Amino acid sequence: MRKWVFIGIAILVLGGIIGALGLRATEVNLYEVKSASIKQVVNETGIVQASSQVNIFAIENGKVEEQLVEIGDLVNKGDILLTLSNPDLSLQENTYKTSLIQAEQTYDILQAELEGIKLDFAEAKNNYKRLEKLYNSGAISKVELE
Repeated sequence: MRKWVFIGIAILVLGGIIGALGLRATEVNLYEVKSASIKQVVNETGIVQASSQVNIFAIENGKVEEQLVEIGDLVNKGDILLTLSNPDLSLQENTYKTSLIQAEQTYDILQAELEGIKLDFAEAKNNYKRLEKLYNSGAISKVELE
């Protein structure tokens, strides 16, 4: 029972405090919500910036011959952004190409020589077999075999 008396007194004290402070209910307007299109246009000026910026570096030095993208263009990994020209690299490339052509020609010559050596070896082997048969039959001497 004491518990109920204490709760009742607490409610009366709180009611008195609220009344003394002047807290009263606020009037609220209710509106019905309807689906509609927004027809208001706002024109403002501003600056749009990317969330991140990446600096790129070329592996080799050179002069920019052609710029394939502009600042602000969307690019993906692997896209070619610009082309460089470097006379030193072009000269080096030509030197390497010439060296490659010479190496291929040397290879072809050595292959032809190898084929000739194989033919000479096969002929010498056949001659030896023929002379060996002649030696075994007694038609030639051991000195002629060697």
